[in-house]
Amino acid sequence: MPKVTVITLCFNYGHYLVECLESVQAQTFKDFEHIVINSGSTDNSSEVARQYPIRLTEIEDRGLSSSRNHGVNLASGEYIVNLDADDTIHPQFLEKMVAKAASKTVVAPMLYGCNFTIQDIELANQVICCSMFCKNDFDAVGGYDPDLDWIGLEDWSLWCRLKKYGCNFVGAPEAQFYYRIHEGSSSKRLAHTDSVRYPYVIAKNIAWQPR
Repeated sequence: MPKVTVITLCFNYGHYLVECLESVQAQTFKDFEHIVINSGSTDNSSEVARQYPIRLTEIEDRGLSSSRNHGVNLASGEYIVNLDADDTIHPQFLEKMVAKAASKTVVAPMLYGCNFTIQDIELANQVICCSMFCKNDFDAVGGYDPDLDWIGLEDWSLWCRLKKYGCNFVGAPEAQFYYRIHEGSSSKRLAHTDSVRYPYVIAKNIAWQPR
């Protein structure tokens, strides 16, 4: 069983996918598997993915949360990292992240400190989407919220629930992650709905309590 599962969600990002896959293959830490979820792409994403030693899964476009949940359900690793097809990581990313990984711990790249309170996380989405978490903890809080499939911010909702579940958040500033901002990225594409989606997610974050 691999220590880490890297999950890449891809929707018509074949033109970015090579860089993403190359960055994962270049990792100094080798005890990982890489799952690519091709979520209804109509471009050459599948053809690109098949050129690499990854597990490729083809699904219809289910939205962000449901597609990510599908990937985690397939994962064999103890720890999970989500790396979208238009992003890349430094060769030592997994090495630096695994060094701080533990049960009930979320390792947040490029952030300093380890004193994140529930108020810090609940009211602002400041933890990077490719932070590392334990699969068992993910399952315990119900995974990504499918109610957020089409509005995004599913990672923020997860961080809030993991914090309420008792997870510690540890910064790993030395772990370098490269986030690509472009017109097709979700942060750009959904920005016009921020006045609606942010209050909605904040309300859900505050209301959720662990069982």
